[in-house]
Amino acid sequence: MGIRPPRRTAHVPARAAPGRTPPREPLPRRPRWPWRAAAGIVAGIVAGIVAAAGLAACTGGGEPAPSGTPEPSPLERNAPDRAEYFLDAEDQYFRNLTTALGDAPDAEAAQRIETLLATPVAQWLTGPPTDTPRAVAENLRRAEAQGAVPVFVVYNITDRDLGGEASGGSDDPGAYRAWVQEVSDAVGDAPAVLVVEPDALPGVPQMDEAQQAERVELLREALRVFQEGNPAAAVYLDVGHSRWLDPARAAELLERVDADGTLVTGVALNVSNQRPEAELRRYAEELWDALGRRVHVILDSSMNGASRTGELLEWCNPEGERVGRLPDTVFDPDAWFEHVYVKAPGESDGRCGTSAEPAGVFDAGLLLEQVADDPA
Repeated sequence: MGIRPPRRTAHVPARAAPGRTPPREPLPRRPRWPWRAAAGIVAGIVAGIVAAAGLAACTGGGEPAPSGTPEPSPLERNAPDRAEYFLDAEDQYFRNLTTALGDAPDAEAAQRIETLLATPVAQWLTGPPTDTPRAVAENLRRAEAQGAVPVFVVYNITDRDLGGEASGGSDDPGAYRAWVQEVSDAVGDAPAVLVVEPDALPGVPQMDEAQQAERVELLREALRVFQEGNPAAAVYLDVGHSRWLDPARAAELLERVDADGTLVTGVALNVSNQRPEAELRRYAEELWDALGRRVHVILDSSMNGASRTGELLEWCNPEGERVGRLPDTVFDPDAWFEHVYVKAPGESDGRCGTSAEPAGVFDAGLLLEQVADDPA
């Protein structure tokens, strides 16, 4: 909660292109390719809440989160009402988890996989050959039956991943604009959460001047389309993570996209990365200071569960990576910080680190590493 080959119809990994490393870390990380829209209605909403508590008990968890909780949000924005996140238990990803459960080496690992089976994950929208409007409509229909909110990752911008493992995206700006409109039309006035283009904004400094201008404009237009067309969709523009861009630089890029401060009401952090919770919160607060205003933050907590996760400087299937913790599985429109699984545990970052599978492909061996006891 990527684009892959034909498996689930849409799931891809995202990373920075070789030789274009971000200022403070080798290649950031990237997501995978899910759109993971499969059929089926899940009866595990309440189980999701229990599951979140189970993961908290079973993993190391990195640094503790700051004790202070920001006051409820007064920020006006589009957003769903409070509701459980959507979990599609019939999706191939959850079938893979069920198979892996039989190979769990001990009771603790089995318990953690069982918790994952009750934990929602995001659906990645990565463009053709997937029929995106149909995929969105099917997810929304099943989510509505549960009274739940789906999380979609919009991941099809031109020159995606700048030639890296998740390279691809729309053929040209016109095709991207048309595709974004299709996504917006499919979502309509349904409740949803949209994570917009992992890596696209933090990758801007690696582009030439003309490419930068084009990408900034495409992101601005996408945000405007979602703002105007999707009144019940909370939108979070990805800004990388706490070891990629300096907060002031990230704020500068956000202001290029949204000069008057009306389009960017939320940002996504740590997509497919392992940065610790406390570090991410500090970074978000520094970003607020640099912007001169607060925006809502959604954190990908899927891969930052190791007690020493802050020491993991490699993003690609690093040894010692552990599944992260969720405080709950509920979307709260008033919360400044949301926690979701944007990346799906067990899905490879690419042929690197502890996995030999291509990016976005489920690797049962990798999953068993990620649910093992904390290496600390």
